[in-house]
This record gives sequence, structure tokens and C-alpha cells, in this order.
Amino acid sequence: MGQFSAGANNKGAGKGALVISERTLRDAAHGEPYATLRQASMCRGDGGFSGGGTGSAARPASPTPPYPAPAAAPDLSIDMPTHSQQALIYRLSGDLNPLHIDPAVARQAGYGRPIFHGLGSFGIAGHALMAALCDYDPARVRTLAARFSAPVFPGETLTIDIWRDAQPGRATFAARVKARDAVVMRNGEFTCAP
Repeated sequence: MGQFSAGANNKGAGKGALVISERTLRDAAHGEPYATLRQASMCRGDGGFSGGGTGSAARPASPTPPYPAPAAAPDLSIDMPTHSQQALIYRLSGDLNPLHIDPAVARQAGYGRPIFHGLGSFGIAGHALMAALCDYDPARVRTLAARFSAPVFPGETLTIDIWRDAQPGRATFAARVKARDAVVMRNGEFTCAP
């Protein structure tokens, strides 16, 4: 059982639109919330629609402000390789977008080759954070959030940089592909129960 709300920020004609959606997953029998999922998607070139941006009454159509990235060197960096066929395997989850397997579609979207699924990259970052900060115990995870800043290509190695916060169970993170000197996720926030 779940609730869904959405809104959009109109950036203007030719500038795009930011679509914000929120889903709350609840226990069907008792209505207890399991998780709230928030997503902001940039729709390039799709702005300029009439009426401006509107949001749901429960949540305005604006993304959560970015979690600040520390200026210091990370406390920990974890390399997480991906497999060259990782996008094909990830498709088994039901995401059949051809951008992830068809070179012609990837070129049409402005990429030299198919890109890895953003949620797959996000999951790899989550894997590294759970290993480093909560002994692989998913029941302890409270928050996992980040901003995507560049694509990941299947077969690349992600380096997850982690900064531990003074507050126990809280960390900042970023993900990068060293081989291309590209930061692919930034402003990451991870919290877990002690």
C-alpha cells in the first residue's frame, strides 16, 4: 500500500523542469509507514509549460536542499567495481529503458554508449556505506540521499568517499569514477541507527 504525490518546478522555456515525486510505503494491514521515497528528476528542455510549477498540498514542489560536502579529505574511500554487463542484469528488476542497453538510443541521448541505471549506482553506494558504517545491517539504515551529477558506464569502478560526522550514525558521501575524474554523485547523506 502506498501514497503518491508529485509537483513540478518550471525552469522556463528551453531550460527544463524539475519534477518532484514522493511515495510513502505503508503496511497494508496496519497503515504503518515503512519508508518515504523522494525523487527529483530533471527533464531537460521540457520547461515553459503554462501555469508555472505546482506542488502537492502536503509537500511543496522543491527538492530538499543539498547536504553540504566537507572540504577536508574523506575519512574513508571504498572502491566498488561494476561489471560490464551490469545494466543487462539490472534490467531484470523491470527497468527496460533502452538507454541502458541500446547504443543507438544512448547516442541519441548524447552519450557515447549505454549508461548504467542511476538506481543501480545508488545501490552500489548504499552497499559501500552499509559495509563501512552499519555492519551490513539494513534495519539500521535511516537515510540514504544524494544528487546525481554524471552518468556511470557499466564496467567502471565507483569510489565512494565517506566523511564521518561528529553525530554518531551520520556521514556525508560522494561517488566518483577515478578513471574519468568524474564525480557521479554528490551531496550524499547517510544516517543509521547506532
